This record gives sequence, structure tokens and C-alpha cells, in this order.
Amino acid sequence: MTVDLEDPSSLDALFDEVSGLDAVVCCAASGPLVDLVSATDGEFAEGMRAKLLGQVALARRAVRHLRDGGSITLTGGTFAAPMAGGSLGALINAGLEGFVRNAAGEVPRNLRINLVSPGWIKETLESLGMDPADGTPVSEVARAYVEAVEGSAQGRTIRPWFSGRGSCRGTSPTRDPRDRASGSRDARSSPLPGPAPIRVRVGDRWVSGG
Repeated sequence: MTVDLEDPSSLDALFDEVSGLDAVVCCAASGPLVDLVSATDGEFAEGMRAKLLGQVALARRAVRHLRDGGSITLTGGTFAAPMAGGSLGALINAGLEGFVRNAAGEVPRNLRINLVSPGWIKETLESLGMDPADGTPVSEVARAYVEAVEGSAQGRTIRPWFSGRGSCRGTSPTRDPRDRASGSRDARSSPLPGPAPIRVRVGDRWVSGG
């Protein structure tokens, strides 16, 4: 089924379609690069609709539908340094981190909520014809999502990172200078290679929408 983070009714339809959920993972977040000076208030507000407000809406619905002890994982992004056009993305990512940190103290029934915040993905850099040496392999990012779902983390921002030049270093709970920027599926700033779905876990099955 098709799920649009900007359309609350499609989120409702997703949870009407599946039941008995153990986990909800959202990696369908995107946010545009916009010029800080020339962008309008409307462009900033529109840019926050899907990645920030859409994921918040998804999480709030997931809380009502997950089994006791279930897990919610959202997607942010990591900026290693100020980036042209990145102020909106930085605002969105900081908002997601704050939301997850505080929501962890509010969710009932031993539910958990975490954020995976990758930088540049190695395979995305390769597809853009850029140097992939400092990108994080997509397999490392996938491992971070598995950690969020199957581990015991609560209210944590998980930053998968890659030391570059051939050495994987797992995940980091705090900002690392080797992280690379983004959190958007925009071709110029995306850490994720191509469309990624919202996934919900039902027992040992995963159901996707996106």
C-alpha cells in the first residue's frame, strides 16, 4: 500500500490494514535544501511537513497500535559541518532528536522510540559520481536500524558512521566529526540510496508501505 507522510489519512489507513505490531520503522523521510536568505516562510513550513511533522504523526499513531514493549524507529540525518542550503535540514534533524528524547519518557507500556541519524551513504556517493571513501556503507546503516528495533535503546539517536578508507566503526550515540551530512532523499543531500519504505513488524513478518 502507498503511505504518504504528508497525508495523515494514509497513515491511518496503514494502521487499519495491519494489527498486532511489534515495531514500526520509518526511513522514508526527506527534506529539501533551501537557501536561508531567499527561502520563504512557506518553503520552510512545507519542508518540515514530511520529515519532521510526518514522522511525529506516524510515531503518535504507532504508540496506539503497537504491542506492549514495541519499538518505533524514525530517521534523521547528521551534518558534520555547516552546509550550504542545510539550515532547514539541521532544524528538522534537531527537532527529531528532541522529540525522540522527550517522547521516550512519555510512551506507555514499555514502548521504545529511537532515531537513526546517518550521514552520507557510500552507495549514494558512488551513484552521484562522488568520492565514496568517507561514506557509510548501507549495510552499516541497516545494522543501526536492527539495533534500534531488537536492542534495548530508548530515546537515543543512533549515528552509524564509517571511519573512511576501509574501516567500519559501527554506531555512535553522539555526534562524530567523521559523520557526513544529510538526512534527505533529495539527490543532492540524500544519505539513503533510493526510495525507502515505512516498515511495520508483525511477529516475524515485516509489512512495508511507501
